[in-house]
Amino acid sequence: MLLIPDVDLLIMSCSAKKRLDPGLLPALERYDGVAYRVLKKAFGEVAGLQERLTVLIVSAEFGLIPATRPIPWYDRSMNAERARAMRTDVARTARAMIGDRQFGRVLITGGKHYRAALVDGIPLLAQRAGTCTCTSGGIGVQLGQLHAWLREGSAAPS
Repeated sequence: MLLIPDVDLLIMSCSAKKRLDPGLLPALERYDGVAYRVLKKAFGEVAGLQERLTVLIVSAEFGLIPATRPIPWYDRSMNAERARAMRTDVARTARAMIGDRQFGRVLITGGKHYRAALVDGIPLLAQRAGTCTCTSGGIGVQLGQLHAWLREGSAAPS
């Protein structure tokens, strides 16, 4: 019988919308786009979610980082060229950060350039998870998929 861990992994793209506070803020607090608002709202609504969820972020500036990493405000956009340049580093960082850890579920959410930056790391993620999925479609559809995934298996109100 396969044992599925009770820890899930969410990999999100960074956000153009950021809090302007000076100095360093944890990435999860710095980014203020709609997907981050969906995640933060779910933390308040889904019991135990914050404790059982590991969040990593693909940042156009910093590569793959934990959501807890303190970062300054910056202005850098992801594009195809940046994604190609980051692929090897992002895969190496994913291997180092994930190591031998296993996850019940993995969700990757973000635009095509962010997924392109992660492409070399996806086989590792798929090996380390009961299920590994990527959101797809337009931003509204992806936000709906993120919302549903965060609440999957919970007793949260719909």
